[in-house]
Amino acid sequence: MFDISIRKRLNSFTLDAKLKDEGFICVTGVNGSGKTSLLLSIAGFYTIDEGYINIGGGDVSRLPIHKRRIVLVNQETHFPEMKVETHLLWGARSRHFRVTEEEVAEVRLRLGISFRGKVRELSQGQKQKLSIATAILSKPKMILVDEAFSAISDRETFVANFRTISSDRKIDVIYTSPELEGKLLADHCYKMEQGVTRRLF
Repeated sequence: MFDISIRKRLNSFTLDAKLKDEGFICVTGVNGSGKTSLLLSIAGFYTIDEGYINIGGGDVSRLPIHKRRIVLVNQETHFPEMKVETHLLWGARSRHFRVTEEEVAEVRLRLGISFRGKVRELSQGQKQKLSIATAILSKPKMILVDEAFSAISDRETFVANFRTISSDRKIDVIYTSPELEGKLLADHCYKMEQGVTRRLF
């Protein structure tokens, strides 16, 4: 469960977003509406001017990024020179969490990660899958996904499996989509317009 109320001034743009929910949540809106700024604020890359970010019952808005247990995934959040096997465990090891071989095998199977080798040799869709799998194995409270499903060929199957595995592990997910069709994959959906969120369902 999360309860987020953020006000952040970014030059001439003001982010004024409220989300209170749990589960697999979509934020949709046109480019420039504030979706990425919202995720960067929740993750801690922006310091908010006013409000709070309650994740699992505690306000993390004043905590440093590495203590929030929130992972942000976008199209660039991968390490090209790592091998797939090392990459999968990177997040967990950096946070000093133990991950079993069985956990890795389960995530690989359910998210369709049968590929190996260097990350730089993967397709963009495979890199996106790997980044999300790495995020799951780091045992966060929340995963933020900024339009990182776009290059995945079996997108609907992958997202459905991602939704199931995050629910099983009690990880809340907020993902952005520029298209309203993205809301069909979500438990609930918010529309963002000029920095302001409105719940659609």
